[in-house]
Amino acid sequence: MKINIDDFKLNKPVSSVKISPDGRHKVFTVTDVDMGKNEYKNSFYMLDENDSLKRLSTNDVSSTYAVDNGGIIFAKADEKRKYASIVYRLSFTGGEREELFRLMYPINSIRIMDEERLVLSIGNSEKIRHFKDMDQETYEKKSAEMKEEDDYTIYDEIPFYLNGAGYINKIRSSLAIYNMKSGTLKMITDDFTNVSSYDIAPDKSEIIYTSESYTDKAPIKSQINVYSFENDKSVKLEYDGDLSYYGPSYAGDDVFVFATDQADHGINQNQRVYLIDKTKENIKCINEDFDMSIGSSVGSDLRYGGGYSFRVLNDKLYFISTLQNSADLFAIDKKGKLERLSKVVGSVDEFDACDDGDIYAIGMLDYNLQEVYKFDGGKFKKSTAINEALQKTWKAKPYDKINFKNDDIDFEGFVIKPDGYKKGKKYPAILEIHGGPKTVTGEVLYHEYLYFAKQGYFVFFTNPRGSDGRGNDFMNIRGKYGTIDYDDLMKFTDTVLEKYEDIDRDNVHVTGGSYGGFMTNWIIGHTNRFKSAASQRSISNWLSFFGVSDIGYYFATDQNLADPFTSTEALWERSPLKYASDVRTPTLFIHSDEDYRCPLEQGIQMFTALKYFGVDSKIVIFHGENHELSRSGKPKHRQRRLDEIITWFKKRS
Repeated sequence: MKINIDDFKLNKPVSSVKISPDGRHKVFTVTDVDMGKNEYKNSFYMLDENDSLKRLSTNDVSSTYAVDNGGIIFAKADEKRKYASIVYRLSFTGGEREELFRLMYPINSIRIMDEERLVLSIGNSEKIRHFKDMDQETYEKKSAEMKEEDDYTIYDEIPFYLNGAGYINKIRSSLAIYNMKSGTLKMITDDFTNVSSYDIAPDKSEIIYTSESYTDKAPIKSQINVYSFENDKSVKLEYDGDLSYYGPSYAGDDVFVFATDQADHGINQNQRVYLIDKTKENIKCINEDFDMSIGSSVGSDLRYGGGYSFRVLNDKLYFISTLQNSADLFAIDKKGKLERLSKVVGSVDEFDACDDGDIYAIGMLDYNLQEVYKFDGGKFKKSTAINEALQKTWKAKPYDKINFKNDDIDFEGFVIKPDGYKKGKKYPAILEIHGGPKTVTGEVLYHEYLYFAKQGYFVFFTNPRGSDGRGNDFMNIRGKYGTIDYDDLMKFTDTVLEKYEDIDRDNVHVTGGSYGGFMTNWIIGHTNRFKSAASQRSISNWLSFFGVSDIGYYFATDQNLADPFTSTEALWERSPLKYASDVRTPTLFIHSDEDYRCPLEQGIQMFTALKYFGVDSKIVIFHGENHELSRSGKPKHRQRRLDEIITWFKKRS
């Protein structure tokens, strides 16, 4: 196995596959790492009607794009004007990109409605509206005058910041129609409505969309609305049951939509599939037994970007769902008949479909890095070999599988042996804990895990209760963080040590990020069995997390069945910080100063407590990074993060 600390730079993640309406062109983006500029660059690639691969652009495009039968329409930020976008067209036949128009709003997504009209999701705020009608000279003058305002930030709603997006007070994702012939923009939603998903009717008569409207506190449930072009009006669709909606998709005159009442299992409760009839007056759950999540939740640090996880084809809803530790393709018809269409080793990450029945997907299958696959005859057939050379260099082998039982529940875990493993020799080991907690780790390549194995460590990981892929009851650990999930992880560790006698029991380390960081903090306060720990982007104090995380005001309360005002002690009991005086394990903390999901103060609190109690500890803070440091942080920062962790473990091995 030949894997270096910076080998992620050689990986070329593939994402955002989109098929032209006539089915002849399959477009996707490929991302390259530029270590010199410490950034990522996207290029457009295409599979033509013969599935021959063609590169359409150099490293200067975005993943905000749509395709028609002639080419690609894509948006990029205007480097000379804040908030503004430039929209280009790139022909499938080649040549230079053509500028179509400029828009004084940031563009989040593009859908092609017809030859003249585009449906856009755009960033919208008072400041953006203030600048949008100014010519460049006036804009530059006013920008200079308003620079002083950059010294102040004013918030009057929650959340006022969002991980990966920055400060979002009074910023909404609005729905709009742009007419390329007349050069006019028509807003469909108001200034306080945030659109989360939408679809265009096949006859172009209406748009159905989900949204949240608010001025003070963002609701945790999304409503569903329909905009009529004839009436030039949006109407909220009202149905029995307090449901939250997502992903409406037209199937003829009817509409598939995912919805949940969150009643029994909280905000992470799996959605069910509903069907809205053509009158929009009736909605029906088409499969009461449906207990599956939508999309792949199989973790990896070798992806960048994303795409569709559900599409309608021939009046059926096709979707990706995580089952156990893999993500497969499924379909459900209007009567609720559910079919599992694939059974892969790994993860179907995204896909697109066209009317002729062709389905193209991007996945990490059979221990391969991301490639494009055609779904044919119930199987995924590889259509590209973009990462094949790196695959051959790494020579990664399938992980060992290990089964164990805890509380009469069957679990499966995975073990990666150290590079050059020799039976009879003692090796250190690392327990890796995934985030979420509603995600999974499985049989996909993970650079971090493979690199640690290359450095001479056993690496082992599993999916404790709280993870995805096994239904609502298994996922639901509300009010139980640090109890049954902790027991599952400790039982797994016992099983691994029992089965792999070449692991040095006195030289086992633990690490994890987000929920995995919470669990790392919890573990070191409840056992001294680990030689050292690396806690990443963690939670340490639910009481403060409530008030500082972008999701704190609803996530902390929902996941703990408690709030800081009426059940303070319950939140403190579930906080790792409470047990800091019991910690003896040397611990490294990794955090980012723009992490608004698990904010920096969470790591600082735990680090300060350990220093206060005389525990060997260190914190490394990455500036300009957020919660996604390990997956999409600046390349040099990702390398430094890995170096800090492995150095910490080695010095204490």
